[in-house]
Order: sequence, then structure tokens, then C-alpha cells
Amino acid sequence: MVFHVAFFKRIVPMDANTELDFMNRVKAVKKADIGVIDVFMGKNINKTFTQFDYGLVITLKDQDALHAYLSHPKHKELVDFLNRVTSSTERAVVDFVD
Repeated sequence: MVFHVAFFKRIVPMDANTELDFMNRVKAVKKADIGVIDVFMGKNINKTFTQFDYGLVITLKDQDALHAYLSHPKHKELVDFLNRVTSSTERAVVDFVD
């Protein structure tokens, strides 16, 4: 199993509806039928470490699924959206196999 983990820092204010839309867009990649097993996304609740506003974990069946996901149009749409609402310099991504 492969884990795609990302952290984001918001650059524009988001009301509750925009924030919900943001998280729903991320979670929608599960429906793209490209090897995504599950998607977890949430707002940072840690009051001590506030470098990032949101965390994301996507589980995929294998590395081929990760490569398919990263090159899929749904992912590219998501990256375009993320570039509009989060900082591209205050973002962290880690992919690992377990």
C-alpha cells in the first residue's frame, strides 16, 4: 500500500462553504477509479504546530496507482485549485510504501 501525505497552508480566507468545497474536491479523487483506496482530509486542530492549515492522506493500492493518480486529470484539476487557495511554497508532500 502507498500513502500520499500532504500538508497545505491557506493563502486566502475561506468561509465555511468554500472550505467545505475545498475538502470535497480533494475527497472526490476517490471516485476517479484510479487505484485510490481512501482519502482523509481535515483542518489542523493542533494549536501548537500551526505551520499548516490542512492535512491530507490518500491511500493507494500500489506505486503504479500513485503514478496514475498523479498524472490523472482529476489530480491536475485539484492542483490547479490548490494553487489558487493554498501556498505553493508552504506545502509539504511525502509518498511512502508500507
